Amino acid sequence: MTKKTISLKHKILWGAIAGIAAGMIMGAVGYTLHALGIMAVSGMKLNASMILPLELMDTGWVFAAGMLVHMGFSAFFALAFVFLADLLNYKNYTVLGLLYGVIIFVVNAGIMAPLMGLHAPFWNMPLKGILSTLSVRLIYGGFLGYFAGRWAFSGKIENKATVEKRSSKVS
Repeated sequence: MTKKTISLKHKILWGAIAGIAAGMIMGAVGYTLHALGIMAVSGMKLNASMILPLELMDTGWVFAAGMLVHMGFSAFFALAFVFLADLLNYKNYTVLGLLYGVIIFVVNAGIMAPLMGLHAPFWNMPLKGILSTLSVRLIYGGFLGYFAGRWAFSGKIENKATVEKRSSKVS
């Protein structure tokens, strides 16, 4: 029995969609943690500050800019995950996604954000900040792994599209 290979186009498209879906869940949890006072920094404001000038940081543009940056990062990190998972050939995508969430936490909260002057490295944060920051990245990674396994690494969606394309040519 031959194994059907899944096209690169399929992995890129569905990997990005998986990342955006996981990013939406992560964002909702992060927003809730911030609204409850558990997460000190608003992820939306933090993301918006990467692209908005200071004079627009107290306007309605913050939500749109924050979402744009967040969804862009979500898709970018998802594509990196898809290629890493493909390279490792490890099939438990949810577990791999959780590990990936830890890597994103270390890189993002330990290196990228401090270098960009967005916040202190995680080892200088209070425990509540470390746990909330880590938890949203674990949520992102876990859902990314789950969705990518179902969508990007499953030939079912691609096979269904191929069958539909063939049947439309027949009719």
